[in-house]
Amino acid sequence: MQLTITALLLVSLSSCGLSDSSGDNDPVASEEITNGYALDDTYIEQDGVKVIYVAGGCFWGTEKLMQSIPGVVAATSGY
Repeated sequence: MQLTITALLLVSLSSCGLSDSSGDNDPVASEEITNGYALDDTYIEQDGVKVIYVAGGCFWGTEKLMQSIPGVVAATSGY
């Protein structure tokens, strides 16, 4: 019984790393992507200014919190 459980556990864990490598479902074929997401091409780089993306349960609450941090230039909420 213990051997069966161990074998099932090993098969389950080893299949976690498998992925579809067919390339047929490329979401953004012509744009540079990072971790499966298209990069933001609307951002204009400025000296001394960096961009971060933060996820939170309440967009507007997160936006207000980020705006209250010293040094934050702008905060925008949305999808």
